[in-house]
Amino acid sequence: MSRRWWPAVLLVAAFTLTACIGQVSRSDFDKEVARRGNGMTDALVDQAFAAFAKQFPGGRVAQLSVGKGSMSAAVPLPGSTVDLDGYRFDFGATSWRRTAPVRVSGTDDITAELFDPLAVSGLRHLRSLVETTVERSSLSGAVPTSAYVDDAATAERHIRVTVDSDRGSYSAQFTLEGVFVDGDRH
Repeated sequence: MSRRWWPAVLLVAAFTLTACIGQVSRSDFDKEVARRGNGMTDALVDQAFAAFAKQFPGGRVAQLSVGKGSMSAAVPLPGSTVDLDGYRFDFGATSWRRTAPVRVSGTDDITAELFDPLAVSGLRHLRSLVETTVERSSLSGAVPTSAYVDDAATAERHIRVTVDSDRGSYSAQFTLEGVFVDGDRH
């Protein structure tokens, strides 16, 4: 082989070795994502709230939840007091997408259950709520699984964050502003 090919051969070898050294197994990658909050980040909430304000100006929801890298909401149909549609926002998206109608039991007027999701300021600090929940759980290997806003119309609304581990589950309640209220292991 002539000398002029050696730089190209060395470059290919360097790329090949670098690619092999940096590989991570899928299960190790998933564990690292879970350890870092399972995609439940402040940036997700900021993006989802910005898209919600643009897509549903002055909109209200009956349910609001955050899962692994996404946020879901039950939004009333325009002009209806009994029908809801499900919407989902995935991290990095620019808008909410309709998923399916939400099954509602009974024909009660849902107006009293509606709330402005943008007023749930505590969710803007979701990462901190997740960290507080993991810490208070005292569960080894606790991984956040969900956060949602209570949908009870009769009681004061709260944000509830849940973490799971091999040893059990723990849920923490926060005010809508993000102040810790209570927690329980189940």
